[in-house]
Amino acid sequence: MKRTTLHIFLSFAFLLMLTDISCAGEKLSKQEVTSLISGTNYKTSTGNNGTIDADGSLSAQSSSGGRSNGTWSVEDNGDYCNNWDNPRWSGSCAPFYKIDEKPNVYLRDTPSGQAEYTFTKK
Repeated sequence: MKRTTLHIFLSFAFLLMLTDISCAGEKLSKQEVTSLISGTNYKTSTGNNGTIDADGSLSAQSSSGGRSNGTWSVEDNGDYCNNWDNPRWSGSCAPFYKIDEKPNVYLRDTPSGQAEYTFTKK
Protein backbone atom coordinates (compact mmCIF):
# COMPACT_ATOMS: atom_id res chain seq x y z
CA MET A 1 0.00 0.00 0.00
CA LYS A 2 2.78 2.44 0.89
CA ARG A 3 4.54 1.72 -2.37
CA THR A 4 1.39 2.46 -4.40
CA THR A 5 0.88 5.75 -2.57
CA LEU A 6 4.48 6.72 -3.24
CA HIS A 7 4.12 5.90 -6.95
CA ILE A 8 0.94 7.97 -7.19
CA PHE A 9 2.62 10.90 -5.42
CA LEU A 10 5.72 10.75 -7.64
CA SER A 11 3.58 10.52 -10.79
CA PHE A 12 1.55 13.53 -9.69
CA ALA A 13 4.71 15.53 -8.88
CA PHE A 14 6.16 14.68 -12.29
CA LEU A 15 2.97 15.82 -14.04
CA LEU A 16 3.04 19.10 -12.13
CA MET A 17 6.64 19.64 -13.18
CA LEU A 18 5.74 19.01 -16.84
CA THR A 19 2.83 21.43 -16.58
CA ASP A 20 5.12 24.21 -15.31
CA ILE A 21 7.67 23.52 -18.03
CA SER A 22 5.08 23.61 -20.82
CA CYS A 23 3.52 26.88 -19.60
CA ALA A 24 6.67 28.90 -19.03
CA GLY A 25 8.60 29.81 -22.12
CA GLU A 26 11.69 31.92 -22.59
CA LYS A 27 13.03 34.04 -19.73
CA LEU A 28 13.08 37.73 -20.58
CA SER A 29 16.37 39.65 -20.62
CA LYS A 30 17.04 42.88 -18.73
CA GLN A 31 16.38 44.92 -21.88
CA GLU A 32 13.15 43.04 -22.65
CA VAL A 33 11.81 43.45 -19.10
CA THR A 34 12.67 47.14 -18.95
CA SER A 35 11.04 47.81 -22.31
CA LEU A 36 7.98 45.72 -21.43
CA ILE A 37 7.13 47.18 -18.01
CA SER A 38 8.38 50.77 -17.98
CA GLY A 39 5.51 53.27 -18.20
CA THR A 40 2.70 50.73 -17.92
CA ASN A 41 -0.41 49.77 -16.07
CA TYR A 42 -0.55 46.09 -15.16
CA LYS A 43 -3.02 43.44 -14.04
CA THR A 44 -2.30 40.03 -12.61
CA SER A 45 -4.17 36.74 -12.65
CA THR A 46 -4.41 37.01 -8.85
CA GLY A 47 -6.49 40.20 -9.04
CA ASN A 48 -3.76 42.74 -8.28
CA ASN A 49 -3.20 45.80 -10.45
CA GLY A 50 -0.96 48.82 -10.54
CA THR A 51 1.29 51.26 -12.34
CA ILE A 52 4.99 50.96 -13.12
CA ASP A 53 6.50 54.37 -13.94
CA ALA A 54 9.62 54.97 -16.02
CA ASP A 55 11.24 56.87 -13.13
CA GLY A 56 11.51 53.67 -11.03
CA SER A 57 8.41 54.25 -8.92
CA LEU A 58 5.37 52.01 -8.76
CA SER A 59 2.00 51.74 -7.07
CA ALA A 60 -0.33 48.82 -6.64
CA GLN A 61 -3.63 47.66 -5.27
CA SER A 62 -4.10 44.09 -4.08
CA SER A 63 -7.16 41.98 -4.75
CA SER A 64 -8.16 42.53 -1.10
CA GLY A 65 -8.04 46.33 -1.50
CA GLY A 66 -4.68 47.01 0.14
CA ARG A 67 -2.52 49.69 -1.48
CA SER A 68 1.17 50.48 -1.53
CA ASN A 69 3.78 52.55 -3.35
CA GLY A 70 7.33 51.50 -3.94
CA THR A 71 10.26 51.30 -6.29
CA TRP A 72 11.31 48.90 -9.00
CA SER A 73 14.49 47.92 -10.84
CA VAL A 74 15.74 45.22 -13.19
CA GLU A 75 18.89 43.26 -12.36
CA ASP A 76 21.53 42.46 -14.99
CA ASN A 77 20.23 38.87 -15.14
CA GLY A 78 16.73 40.13 -16.05
CA ASP A 79 15.10 39.70 -12.64
CA TYR A 80 12.45 42.33 -11.91
CA CYS A 81 12.71 43.60 -8.32
CA ASN A 82 10.16 45.56 -6.33
CA ASN A 83 10.26 47.09 -2.86
CA TRP A 84 7.11 48.33 -1.14
CA ASP A 85 6.45 51.12 1.38
CA ASN A 86 3.81 48.95 3.06
CA PRO A 87 5.64 46.76 5.63
CA ARG A 88 3.02 44.02 5.19
CA TRP A 89 3.98 43.59 1.53
CA SER A 90 7.06 41.53 0.72
CA GLY A 91 9.41 42.88 -1.91
CA SER A 92 10.93 40.36 -4.28
CA CYS A 93 13.19 39.76 -7.27
CA ALA A 94 12.19 37.22 -9.91
CA PRO A 95 12.28 36.86 -13.69
CA PHE A 96 9.41 37.19 -16.12
CA TYR A 97 8.79 34.35 -18.57
CA LYS A 98 6.87 34.39 -21.81
CA ILE A 99 3.89 32.03 -21.79
CA ASP A 100 3.97 30.05 -25.01
CA GLU A 101 0.21 29.64 -25.28
CA LYS A 102 -0.65 33.24 -24.34
CA PRO A 103 0.98 36.07 -26.31
CA ASN A 104 1.40 39.28 -24.30
CA VAL A 105 0.98 37.45 -20.97
CA TYR A 106 4.01 36.91 -18.75
CA LEU A 107 4.57 34.56 -15.82
CA ARG A 108 6.39 35.55 -12.62
CA ASP A 109 6.86 34.00 -9.20
CA THR A 110 5.69 36.31 -6.43
CA PRO A 111 5.87 35.96 -2.64
CA SER A 112 2.30 34.63 -2.71
CA GLY A 113 2.78 32.24 -5.67
CA GLN A 114 2.90 32.36 -9.46
CA ALA A 115 0.96 35.06 -11.27
CA GLU A 116 0.32 35.93 -14.88
CA TYR A 117 0.86 39.59 -15.78
CA THR A 118 -0.51 41.69 -18.62
CA PHE A 119 0.87 45.18 -19.31
CA THR A 120 -0.67 48.18 -21.07
CA LYS A 121 1.41 51.24 -22.00
CA LYS A 122 0.11 54.45 -20.42
